[in-house]
Amino acid sequence: MQLNILLTGASKGIGLAIYEKLREDSSNNIYVIGLTPPTGIQDSMFYRCDLRFNDQLVQTIEQLKSVVLRFDVIVNNAGYGIFKPISEIKINEWSELINVNLTTPFYIISNYIEEMKTANFGKIINISSDADFKPFENAALYCASKYGLLGLSDSIRLELKGKNISITTISPGRVDTYFNGKSPGDRPVSLKPADVAIQVANVIKLASTTSIHSIRLQSSLE
Repeated sequence: MQLNILLTGASKGIGLAIYEKLREDSSNNIYVIGLTPPTGIQDSMFYRCDLRFNDQLVQTIEQLKSVVLRFDVIVNNAGYGIFKPISEIKINEWSELINVNLTTPFYIISNYIEEMKTANFGKIINISSDADFKPFENAALYCASKYGLLGLSDSIRLELKGKNISITTISPGRVDTYFNGKSPGDRPVSLKPADVAIQVANVIKLASTTSIHSIRLQSSLE
């Protein structure tokens, strides 16, 4: 089955692993929104956008909708973290992170959900974090964005009842990536990006009448 897939943030880390995993099925049409294209993607399938700024997001979705009328699968992966005491967080840091981690998933879903309803088919996968249920110190902004993403997912799922559209939140613990100033190899016992990518692929392969609400991943070595 040929699928039109929209993926945000695929230049490295979890997003790149997801892109490479989904590309294993050559019938998939994978469109990517982000700052840097993943290696090997066609220019026509990549839409450059700085998701920190809503005007760029709106413009990009307008461009994309003129090309792709409906996506079968949406994977909201783009995200980043700022970790410091709440008193040190600047208001622009707050708004820009919320735009990437929470507003972008909302806006993409809101623009494509009606087409999914008409087709009576769709899968929405939101890549979150264990920070959506496990707060930690100096992470108020990041946790707020991830708690919000989980709440967004759970609420939309109620709207979609009976529509043959699933929405899944994947919440990994620490992953051995570039996240938070690290480099691959700095967290050798943590999850690997491919661990998350495998779960995305598994959700997509499920029967359309099967819905997994949430997946919490942790390394068994930590």
